[in-house]
Amino acid sequence: MAFLKLTTLPTTSRQAVTRAVRRAIEQQAGDVAAPSVGPRKLSGRLPAANKLAGGAEMLAKRSSEDAQAARYFSAMLEASYLVAAADGLAEEERTALCDLIDYTTRSVLKRKRLDGLFDEMAQLLADQGLEARLDAVAAELEDFMAREEALSFAALVAIADTVLAPREAATLIALGKRFDFSPGEVQAVVDVVGATLARALTMESMPPPAIVS
Repeated sequence: MAFLKLTTLPTTSRQAVTRAVRRAIEQQAGDVAAPSVGPRKLSGRLPAANKLAGGAEMLAKRSSEDAQAARYFSAMLEASYLVAAADGLAEEERTALCDLIDYTTRSVLKRKRLDGLFDEMAQLLADQGLEARLDAVAAELEDFMAREEALSFAALVAIADTVLAPREAATLIALGKRFDFSPGEVQAVVDVVGATLARALTMESMPPPAIVS
């Protein structure tokens, strides 16, 4: 069984974790710069919040206006779903996943539509199997940066419950392999994403600053 290490994360409420995930995405946007020259190196880059929301909006419209953005978001969504569902997805866990995606994308997709997308993904997974669906996700994301963002986002979703189960880890490694990333590189991504989420969770637990009159 594949094994990845995860830094210890603060224990908190599901609502705080949901807020922390979006905070992590928004904070990291200014911390990780795209390499302009030289070899590409994984840095645990997460997709920008506005890019996720924009893709979700295009998917919601079912329009060809920006089909690429819709495909990008759909691939991000399925990558995270496949990892989250690796050790089974109980109703409570699926609800938590829907809440997380809904909040992260600023509720652009109707909840019913999001549930429907997860139903479709579950059916495709049952019909085709994990390997085929991982191949399908990889086929939609040929760009290095998009692949890094998909892996990082899937890792973030997987550890949102502060645990990385062995089957989730195995699926992350399998996803990374489709992207030509080694297990060591996947671990590096988990390290960065875990540290990013830990900082966001710590900030969520801090009391608001006092208002001085």
